[in-house]
Amino acid sequence: MATLEDLRMRLARKVASGMVRRQAALLFEVRSVWRKRQAWLLAHPEQIGKTVFIDETGINTKMAHLRGRYPRGQRMVTAVPHGHWKTMTFIARLRCDGLTEPQVIESAMDGDVFERYIET
Repeated sequence: MATLEDLRMRLARKVASGMVRRQAALLFEVRSVWRKRQAWLLAHPEQIGKTVFIDETGINTKMAHLRGRYPRGQRMVTAVPHGHWKTMTFIARLRCDGLTEPQVIESAMDGDVFERYIET
């Protein structure tokens, strides 16, 4: 008769094998997309110089701790700086010859800000 530990190990193996299959399927899909893109680039070398990636990243100057450790059952209390909190976004275009048109925006990225960046 199987022990509880044996059943747990069998279940863990089944879950792991399912995860491995899903990860393998995802990896296969990612690789096939990469192969298609590489084939397209090799067939159209003149387009490589025209390719532009737009990347953005944001920061927030609140500097407040969102998480922390404290003894179990007690609320964590800590000082938080008050004042001029800002959200800033850095956006730039990445081409094969370098980074172009960098811009720092003093707000969060939204549709209007993105359209304004594209127009300029």
